[in-house]
Amino acid sequence: MSLAYMTAGPVTSLPAVIGHAGPGSVWQAMVVVAGIMLAITVLAIATRLLKVDDLSDLALPAAAAVAIASLGAIGDGWISDGIGWGLPIAVVAAVALLIHVTTPVQLDGLSPLTGATLAVGIVTVTVLSGPLTVALHPPVEVLPLADDAEVAILVPADGQQVTGDVEIVVRVRGGTIGPGAATFEAWAAMSEVATHLGVINVYIDGDRRDAEWSPQCSPSAPCDEVSTSISLSGGNHAITVEFVRGDGTPLAPAVTDRVTVEVD
Repeated sequence: MSLAYMTAGPVTSLPAVIGHAGPGSVWQAMVVVAGIMLAITVLAIATRLLKVDDLSDLALPAAAAVAIASLGAIGDGWISDGIGWGLPIAVVAAVALLIHVTTPVQLDGLSPLTGATLAVGIVTVTVLSGPLTVALHPPVEVLPLADDAEVAILVPADGQQVTGDVEIVVRVRGGTIGPGAATFEAWAAMSEVATHLGVINVYIDGDRRDAEWSPQCSPSAPCDEVSTSISLSGGNHAITVEFVRGDGTPLAPAVTDRVTVEVD
């Protein structure tokens, strides 16, 4: 697992679910290439290099766009970075082509459709590029990636009845547990091993609780299983643990586990 670094303070509210050059990068790269090919098709029609009068005339350009787009998977690690502008271009170009072949409005030189396509394309890319990039393909400087990290509550079991203080035992897979409360600057300055380290946050019924975890882990002596004891009032309680980077930055997607217990 590799936890990418941020270049600013923690970001906690971004709805990022697909990581930089990670899950989703292949289809994103294909969309970017398809968007470029569709835009080239629009330009070719507008400059009269390509004659398209009806849907059947679009068959060959569409097939070519799909075939070339499939090659985007070869370089998905960097091509997918353009999904923020590639997706709007693909949608705007596709709509313009459909209007051209299904209505009297034509992509012809400086026609209203050509001008509108250009204007809408510029506006959508300007407005949506940033949000789409964060939502679909957060760059490495925005959020660290969860990759294959997993966290599991070993004790207590879900639905278990407990008496008094509750012992919580947590195990992490795909990463290791390191020191907590580190600043970003300190975390980024650590050795390469630090890219695999995170800390455990615990929540009781949604509220963050301070916890003294044992054993004490460090970059030089990391561990993948820790335990703590928390006092709970009587009744049913939800215990949630989250594995985050050492400076408190959540991973994307969030790495959590949850159990419910009944306290006598």
